[in-house]
Amino acid sequence: MKEYLTCLKENQNNNGKCRHLSKEYLSCRMSKGLMGQDSFKNLGFQEEDDSDKPLGTSGRKDGTSNASNDTSHRAGSSLPSGNTSSK
Repeated sequence: MKEYLTCLKENQNNNGKCRHLSKEYLSCRMSKGLMGQDSFKNLGFQEEDDSDKPLGTSGRKDGTSNASNDTSHRAGSSLPSGNTSSK
């Protein structure tokens, strides 16, 4: 854990450069029975052969962020359309 935090500090909080340490940590927890076994893909890691490729600044390999591409949170919104009058 300290190694991961040091890595973040040395890389200006760019977690993409420290993902290998995250993966080690989760692997250790799974092997010691501290968390359930799961595939790394389900935990947000790419396949082994992709793990050394640099990530974009957003954390996604394609350089986009989830916020800019995901509009599903807006569809069917139950929020009022702007009328906040309580008359």
